[in-house]
Order: sequence, then structure tokens, then C-alpha cells
Amino acid sequence: MKILFHMFVLLLIVSCTVQKEANRPIAAVVDYNKYNDFYISESVTADFKYVNLGKIYSRIMFEYNRSHHKNKLNSPQNAIKSSADDLYIADPQEVVDKLHQEAVNIGANGIIGFQLEYVPSLPPSYYASGVAIKK
Repeated sequence: MKILFHMFVLLLIVSCTVQKEANRPIAAVVDYNKYNDFYISESVTADFKYVNLGKIYSRIMFEYNRSHHKNKLNSPQNAIKSSADDLYIADPQEVVDKLHQEAVNIGANGIIGFQLEYVPSLPPSYYASGVAIKK
């Protein structure tokens, strides 16, 4: 009985798999010039007077195409198959756009201490943050 238990535990440990991120190169350019009259800086200070409106952040995650997977469920032999082509690759410009919009919504016309990061978690994502300011 002990041997069966140990074999069962071993089988559980060996059969666990880790989901891997799609092996695709990711490169992008984020254009800050599209935000007219809006100040964005990685520096934590600015050389002009401003009012600090608070820390803001935005995150956008990579996602699998759920509608494509829903259609696969009608076919049992394909229900658990997946493809890297089903993966929606998040655009870092999108996360900056969302951060900009949130800053504008609270009356800001700039962001200092701006950071943009790729987060290789499951699912992977882009994370942007900074301090919203008003000149």
C-alpha cells in the first residue's frame, strides 16, 4: 500500500507541466510624441512647478483568443489543443495609451517617474506606472 501511495505521488509530481510563454521575439517602439501637450518623463522630478496628483498605473495582459478556443470545444479531439497563433500579443503602446487616458481623466497634463515594464508572468503583460502631475 505504501508503495502504491509513493508511486501515485511520484506520478503526480512527474506529470505536472508548466505552461510556457509563446516563443516569439517581442520588440516595439512606444511613441510619446503622439500625446500633444502632455509631459512624460522617466525622471522623478521636473524642472518646472507642478502639483502631484498621485501614483497611477496601467497593465495589459497577453491573452489567448477565447472565441477561437470556444469553437474548438465543439470538437472533443481538439478541445485541449492550443497554438501560439491563438495568443494575443499585447502592445506596449496600448498600456501607455491607457495610462495617459487615466492621467487625463484625473486632470493631469503630465507623468513623471514613468516606467514601462514587460512582466514575464503567466499570462505575460506590460505594466506602466508613474506619478500624474498638473503643470
